[in-house]
Amino acid sequence: MSRAEMGVFGGRARSGVSLGLMALLAAAVWFHRVEFDAPSAHHTLIQSDTYRYFLPVADFIHDEVSAGRLPLWNPYQMAGQPFMALPVTGALYPLNLALLGIFEANTGLGVHAVLHFFLAGVFTGLLAGRLGLGAAGRSAAAVAYMLSGPMLWGLYIPVHFSTQAWLPALIWALHGLLVEAKLRWAMALAGFATLAFYGGYPQLFLYSAQFCLIFSACGFFLLTPRNSRLRVAGLGILAGGLALGWMMPLLLPQLEFTREASRSLDGLSLEEASYPFIGPLALIDGMTRNLTDAALGSPSGPGQGVIALPALFMVFALCGLLARGLRGYWVFFMLSGLGIGFLMLGPHTPVFEAYYGLPLTPLFRGPIRMSFLYLFCGAMVVGIGVEGLTYFIGEKRGAHRWATATGLALVLFVAGDSYLRTRLTAARPSSYENIRGAPTKLIEFLRDNPRRPRIYFEIHRPYTPHLLLKAGTMNQFFVAGDYEPSLHRTYLDYFDWSGEHPWHGRSSVLHADRPAAAYIDPRRLDLMSVRFYAALEPPWPNQPSELAQLLGPPGARMGGVNVYERRSALPRAYTVERVQVAPDQKSAIELVRSPDFVPMQMAVVSGAVESLPGALLENSRAAKIENRIALVRRSPIVNASSQEMVVDASCHKPCLAVLTDLDYPGWRAEVDGEATPIVRVNGMFRGVPLEPGEHRVVYRFEPDSLRWGLWIALFSSIVAALVALAKRRCGRGELGG
Repeated sequence: MSRAEMGVFGGRARSGVSLGLMALLAAAVWFHRVEFDAPSAHHTLIQSDTYRYFLPVADFIHDEVSAGRLPLWNPYQMAGQPFMALPVTGALYPLNLALLGIFEANTGLGVHAVLHFFLAGVFTGLLAGRLGLGAAGRSAAAVAYMLSGPMLWGLYIPVHFSTQAWLPALIWALHGLLVEAKLRWAMALAGFATLAFYGGYPQLFLYSAQFCLIFSACGFFLLTPRNSRLRVAGLGILAGGLALGWMMPLLLPQLEFTREASRSLDGLSLEEASYPFIGPLALIDGMTRNLTDAALGSPSGPGQGVIALPALFMVFALCGLLARGLRGYWVFFMLSGLGIGFLMLGPHTPVFEAYYGLPLTPLFRGPIRMSFLYLFCGAMVVGIGVEGLTYFIGEKRGAHRWATATGLALVLFVAGDSYLRTRLTAARPSSYENIRGAPTKLIEFLRDNPRRPRIYFEIHRPYTPHLLLKAGTMNQFFVAGDYEPSLHRTYLDYFDWSGEHPWHGRSSVLHADRPAAAYIDPRRLDLMSVRFYAALEPPWPNQPSELAQLLGPPGARMGGVNVYERRSALPRAYTVERVQVAPDQKSAIELVRSPDFVPMQMAVVSGAVESLPGALLENSRAAKIENRIALVRRSPIVNASSQEMVVDASCHKPCLAVLTDLDYPGWRAEVDGEATPIVRVNGMFRGVPLEPGEHRVVYRFEPDSLRWGLWIALFSSIVAALVALAKRRCGRGELGG
């Protein structure tokens, strides 16, 4: 690292001061805008995501890490979901695991925000230093990006922080590799790419990777010396291979899940992928902001200011032409920003349609999410403009003191404008706000219930922060209805979702609300062990009478919430002596929906049915002839955690032990210490055959995808160590120093 890179404001001696100032600015944004201003309005979609998703997710990660477990499986959501493989949880992101292992969720998210503001600013300054910008230009670029609108989105969507903050680090390492062709830059590039991927937002990671490919293609021919190009290509391949290997512990589980998820690898239509987008007038307005906006401190907030470039951007852009030796970078960032701007316009131009044809891009929607690239390019142009103006005054006019004063004034202007635009317009959970998603009495009742039943929340207004679908994830009780950007396809088949758009889990047991949500038959929830229902007060006019007609009168009222009990619900664990074999998943679900199917008498099995003993099948045929009833016997759950379930079961004849949790790859069963294949029960759940007698059944989540991913990551680490050792032995000259 060069001396210029050591500090955002100057040389090596002042690097500590510059880093301290950057950290102070990052902390000031959090404490001022979240803790001190404490906005209380609940009216924006982006803000609702914090309460209904990211806060419960952070709580779950905190609970799992505090218990000494990786957050691999979430049993409190629907009938269970592979938490680590979900697209936007950031479950295995090292900084999430560290921070949420130390702090509770609210505090951990605050530290996470401050840290990623800081990282974005520091690496933008380091990158600007590598490009040749002076102290003023580096500072202006760093502040402009770290306090930009897309970065403010991270206050509400933490996985935005976890991905966006690493973009300047990626370009910094990539530039070093292109110019110096050294192994250390390849290692750094692989490490930063891995962190950005684990950050938890695949869409933003894809955009970052595409931008890096464009930068590397340009830099390979314009920056890399001819005699170093072969070495740079080799190191680039090494960096890509290492990064891919290190990503495997998360990538393989995600691919395994996505193959059977509501958002599959089939991709979206062009119309779906191009929404939401930016309007042309909004893009122009964000580019031509003036001094009045800055002086008034117009509260743009995360949503409104997502494409607002720093004030006087066009002036700074023109001044960039004055920067000696930086015009090539100026052209690159100007053209890149312009191209990204056209992409963000979505259907307004044919540019996005052409982009839609690239690999992987149809998997995601919303070109507005490219705004972090747009603002990053804008921040670099502003930094180059500040550098050009200070150079013009200092070198051309011979007024070095005036140049220093001008640079300082410009940095303060950019910093002031950026800071004024950090005002928030919607509430955000903070360390003093205790949002648990459900009344305390209801939480305690469900957590302490030895039967561990599921509850279904009938919520007419899904964005209400004080009653959340993910209250179970936050408080460790089991919720059948749940919001999730990507659900396992089994749920779609089981609940017969056939909507045009991906289902995020919003549902209703009342026909009246079906236009806005999926209708779910309570009889299918009975099979899912949903014994309790809760309704938000105040309801819409007909809700109490409709729920009473469906479920009977409420059995209790807890913290303003009516709680209904449905006694026909199956227990979480039970045994049954009658089974019916279905040839496939579709047939199994059709049999379960049949009026001839009686849940308390029988079970439909599919999957590894060859493991079923013949005696069980014979027993089932005999039971059918005798028309026996009451063959379901409750089995006590002895021990339960997110990744293990222990059940004691007994039966007088060969029987099937059923657990109403999702049958998913990676779950393994042992009966009395011996491995036993799992069969799928009633189209969705887990079951194992038992011989007559008393048995202990243990289910453990040990996915092969994670195990193989860890082995590949270990192999990649060994390769990295061997390459580093070989470089050290062979000398700096042969492998690039």
